[in-house]
Amino acid sequence: MDKKFTVAVAQINPKIADLHANRDTLIERIEESRTKGAGLFVAGELALTGYLLKDATFEVALRPQDSFLDPLRQQSKDITLVIGLVEESDDHKFYNSAFVFEDGQIIHIHRKIYLPTYGMFEEKRYFAEGDKIRAFDSRLGRLGVLVCNDMWHPMTAYLLGWDGAQAIIAPTASPTRGVGAGETSENTRVWRTFNRAAAKAVSSYVVQANLVGFQDGIHFWGGSEVVCPGGSECVQAELNREDMLYAEIDPNRIRTERMYSPVLRDERLRLELAELERVVNK
Repeated sequence: MDKKFTVAVAQINPKIADLHANRDTLIERIEESRTKGAGLFVAGELALTGYLLKDATFEVALRPQDSFLDPLRQQSKDITLVIGLVEESDDHKFYNSAFVFEDGQIIHIHRKIYLPTYGMFEEKRYFAEGDKIRAFDSRLGRLGVLVCNDMWHPMTAYLLGWDGAQAIIAPTASPTRGVGAGETSENTRVWRTFNRAAAKAVSSYVVQANLVGFQDGIHFWGGSEVVCPGGSECVQAELNREDMLYAEIDPNRIRTERMYSPVLRDERLRLELAELERVVNK
């Protein structure tokens, strides 16, 4: 990452299983972001399909080569896009995925690793688990993607940091839980903690794009945010309503944080790997 750029976070309320309406909304927001000079556009988890799909999961699934994605490929000619959708593999597995579009192509796919199946969540009924956590090179620098619950497992962000990610992008669908009148929800407080911890631990930016509004009676709280390296500063979107969030990503902020808090430099990965193997095999 050599130059500053602007990230645009689209906090939207997608319609369940309405691919055309959601694509239109995303393209409208992408075009708005372009007028603001954004180099990176991020939408929430399953923003193209809606989150609470249940059996409709299989009806809205797409493959990377599907022509339905061509308008998004076209939009990515001058702005990098991170879009969540249901992906169908060649062997007919279905994944909760985030596609990265750039220069008219899909340059990276992250398949959600940790699928929650507790409380209101039923993801393992419909989705297969991803099996890779990889940073990747883009025209903006080296980036990494984690989808929602992946971020609740600290090792994933650490792996991306060790793999060179200068910004960790987290599309999420976080519902409102544990809230009383006039209070911030428990999920909001937890996400604020995880985002700042990851930004501090790996001295990188964290970009969270959350859904907002109601789907099938479940409320998503919004509150998307961009956290700076070190976790000391951030920009936040509105709670409980659709919003567009813009923030500057500055490589100098990464350099400064890594100079004065050299956590990544001092990691002893071989020691940690050996201890992990000991714990796993005991």
